[in-house]
Amino acid sequence: MKKMVCFLAILGFVLSGVLFITNLSVLLEATIQPAAGGERKVTTTTIVDGTNFKVRTGTFTVSPDGKRVAWARKVDDGWAVEVDGKIQATHDEVGPLEDGQAGEASAEFPGFKPMVFSADGQHLAYSAEVDGSWVMIHDGLKGKPYENLGGPVLSRDGQHLAYAAQNDDGWCVVSDGVEGKTYEKVGPPAISPDGKRVAYVVRADGKERMVIDGVEGKPYDRISIFPKLVATFFNPHMVLAWPLFSLDGRVAYPAKNAGGWYMVVDRQESEVFEDVHDPTFSPDGKRLAFPAQKKGFKWSIVVDGKALGSFDETAKEAFTTDSTVRPVAFSPDSMHYAAAVKVAGKWSIFVDGAMSGSETYEEAGFPVFSHDGNRLAYVAKKGKQWLAVIDGVAQKPYFAVQPPVFAPDGSHVAYAAASLAPSIWVAVVDGVEGKATGVLRGLAFDDNTHLHYLALLGPRFLLFREELPVGSQPPPVEANPGNPR
Repeated sequence: MKKMVCFLAILGFVLSGVLFITNLSVLLEATIQPAAGGERKVTTTTIVDGTNFKVRTGTFTVSPDGKRVAWARKVDDGWAVEVDGKIQATHDEVGPLEDGQAGEASAEFPGFKPMVFSADGQHLAYSAEVDGSWVMIHDGLKGKPYENLGGPVLSRDGQHLAYAAQNDDGWCVVSDGVEGKTYEKVGPPAISPDGKRVAYVVRADGKERMVIDGVEGKPYDRISIFPKLVATFFNPHMVLAWPLFSLDGRVAYPAKNAGGWYMVVDRQESEVFEDVHDPTFSPDGKRLAFPAQKKGFKWSIVVDGKALGSFDETAKEAFTTDSTVRPVAFSPDSMHYAAAVKVAGKWSIFVDGAMSGSETYEEAGFPVFSHDGNRLAYVAKKGKQWLAVIDGVAQKPYFAVQPPVFAPDGSHVAYAAASLAPSIWVAVVDGVEGKATGVLRGLAFDDNTHLHYLALLGPRFLLFREELPVGSQPPPVEANPGNPR
C-alpha cells in the first residue's frame, strides 16, 4: 500500500504536466516582457507556425537535445506524423494508447511511449496502424506487421531499434528486426549504451525472468517493483519492468522471491532486503547505488554494497531507464552521490553519507550534479510552491519548476519556472529571469555561455537561443558537494 501511495503521488504530478501539453490549441499567447535583472541576447527560430490541432495521445515528444519536436496530428484521412512542423507520413492510426489518463501516463514509461527520438535527435521511431495491423517505423522504414506493439526503444546513436510485439502465440521482443522467443507477456526492452546488448523481462507460468541477449535468467515471483494492480491498469498485456545497463554493459534489476527482494547485478544476487528501489550505476560503471530497506529497519541508501543512513522514505521510483534520472544520482566523475530522503515528515538531500544542510522541504526532486561534481542542484516544494535549491541556497518560489541544468564548466545553472495562471514560463539563469514564454521544454546548454529551449508562444512553437551577457557572475559556490549545504 505504501508503494502504491508513492506511485500515485508521482503519477498525479506527471499527469498534470502531460495533460497540459496534449492539446496544444488551448495555450494562449503570452506577451514577451524584458528580462529582469540583466540582459541576455535572445534569438528565436520558428519550428512550427500554427498548433491549433488535435495531437494523438502520447505522441508529443521533444528530442533529448531539446531542439526538435514531433507528434501525430489529426488530419482528414487519419493521423499525420509531423516533425519540426513538416508532415512526414499519414497513417490510419499512430500509437495504440487510448485517450485518457491511463494512456497519457503510460506514455511516460520507457518502452510504452509510441514515438521517440534518438539521443542525438537525428532518428525517429514510432508505431502506426497500416491496413489493419501495427508496424514500427524507424526513419521512415516499416517493420513487420503485428497485432499490437509496445513503444520503440532506440540505442543512443539511433541505429538500433527494439520493441515488444504481439503475434498469434503471445508476445516477443523484436531487436533490429529479429524476433525473440514468444512468451505470455514481455516487458519493454532496454538497449545497452553501445547498442550491442538487449535485455527485457518476461512472464510465464506465474514467474518473471530477465532475458539478456536471448538467455533466460533465474525465475522470480516479481521483477517489477510496481504493484501488479497498477501494472495491469496501465497495460494488461505487458510487464511493467525493465533492467538498467551501465555504460560498460553490466545489467542490474530488482527481483523478489519468497525470501524478499534482491538487487541482481549480472545474475548475482545481493543480500536480501524487505524492499528496494531502482538501481543506479556510476558513469564509469564501477559503482552501484540503490535505496533499500532491511527487515525491521528504516530505509537506507546502499552504495558499493554498504547501507548508509536511516530514513522514513527515499526518492520514489523513477519512470525511466535513463541513468541520469534515478533515485540515487552519481556525479559525472563517479566520485559523489546524492539522493532525496525523508525524515520526520520532511525531505532533504543525502550527499556522500551526510545530510545536506539543515533546510527541509515538503518534497524534494532528484538531485543533479555539475559536470565537475562540485555543484549540486534540485527542485523542492516549500508550502504550496516549488523552487530550485542551488548549492544549498533556496531560490525564488514558483508555481512549477523543472530540474536545473549546469553549463559544461559548472559556471552557470539554469532552469525553467512557471507562474500560476496563465502558465507563463521563464528561463532562469543564475537567478535572473529571462523573457516570458508559454510552455517551455528541453532547456540545455550548448556551451558555457549559450543555451537553448523550445517554447510555445501562442500558435507558434519556437526554438529560443540565449547568449549570456559577458561578465555575468554565478552565485557563490562551495567547493565540495560532500559538505552540508
